[in-house]
Amino acid sequence: MLLRGSSATKVTSREKEVKTAKDNKKEPKLEEFLKSLDFTGASVLLNFQRNSKDAHPLTLPWLGYSYFHAGEYEKAYNVYCELTGKGDKEVYHLYAACCLFYMGRHKEAEEEALKGPQTRLQNRILLHTSLKSGDENRLVKYHQKITDSVEVGILGRPPPPSLR
Repeated sequence: MLLRGSSATKVTSREKEVKTAKDNKKEPKLEEFLKSLDFTGASVLLNFQRNSKDAHPLTLPWLGYSYFHAGEYEKAYNVYCELTGKGDKEVYHLYAACCLFYMGRHKEAEEEALKGPQTRLQNRILLHTSLKSGDENRLVKYHQKITDSVEVGILGRPPPPSLR
């Protein structure tokens, strides 16, 4: 014999369990993804934030950074092109040039880098593009300008945007 009250009680307690589980779930944070070097997870979160109403002004720069470090250079390039099209900082031309270089589009990378500010990163990109093109005069020119820098890193990877 099945009592009607007992099954209703079980459903109610199950609903409470589900509600408690939902309450215990926390929203993932960008910092957590970046700390664990999960750039794919970071890009998923940033894409979600990008499409939401309350997107942070640094969502696009972080999205480009995450795509780049996840090895999705085409997507990162498109984000940086969007940023340069908005008239944002000139440094995004350099980040777009890094993407082009990693995609094997060295001539375009050189042209894009020349649009950016004269920095160590620009010099490093131009050094590598001149190496790929075989232009020894330019190679020597840019090699003489090299200085060690944490900003540039290996092969001119763009630095992360500020969290603030």
